[in-house]
Amino acid sequence: MPFSLLPMALSLVTIALIGLGEELLRHQWLFTLTGLVVFAVAITFDSKDRHRQLRWSDCGFWLHLLASPLIVHGVMTTLIFSDAPVLNALGNEILLIGFFIVFMLLALLVDRRAMLVSSSSYGIYAIFMLLENSLISTENLPLVVFIGFGLFIIFFGTFWYRLRSIIFRPLTGTAIARLVPDFNGK
Repeated sequence: MPFSLLPMALSLVTIALIGLGEELLRHQWLFTLTGLVVFAVAITFDSKDRHRQLRWSDCGFWLHLLASPLIVHGVMTTLIFSDAPVLNALGNEILLIGFFIVFMLLALLVDRRAMLVSSSSYGIYAIFMLLENSLISTENLPLVVFIGFGLFIIFFGTFWYRLRSIIFRPLTGTAIARLVPDFNGK
C-alpha cells in the first residue's frame, strides 16, 4: 500500500534524528537534510511513473507529504530565528517570502500541490511580519493577508497546468524533464 511508505519513512527519519543525538531546536537544518533525502526518494518514485497512472506516483505522493514539511520547517525556522548578520541584513521576512516562492516553483516543477500546504503557514507568517511594519492598519491586517493569500492560492491552483507549461516548457528534453511529468499541461 502506498500510504504505508509515509509511516515507515517517518519512523526512519525519527530514528535518524534521535540517533544523531543533537539538540534539534539548535540544529533545525537537520530537518531540512532529512526532508531532502525523503524528497529525493519521492522523486525517484515519481520518475518511474511520470504519467501518474501507476502506484509509483502514489508512493511518491505520500513521501512528498512527509518531505515538504521537513524541508520547509527546517529552512523557515532557521531563517526566522537566525542571528547571522548576513541573513538579518537581507531581512528575514524577505528571505521567507523568497523561499516560499522558490518552494512554490519546486512544487510546480514536480507537479505536487501537496507541497504548498506545508509552506503556506510560513508564507502567511512572513507576509504578516512584513506588513506589520508598514502603513496598513494592524486591525485589518489578518483579514487582508488571509483574503490575499486565499485569492493567490485559488489563482495558482486554477492556472496550475498553464503556469507549469509556460514556466518549465524550456526544460523539455533535459535531465530534469525525465524526472517529472510532461510540461505540456492538461
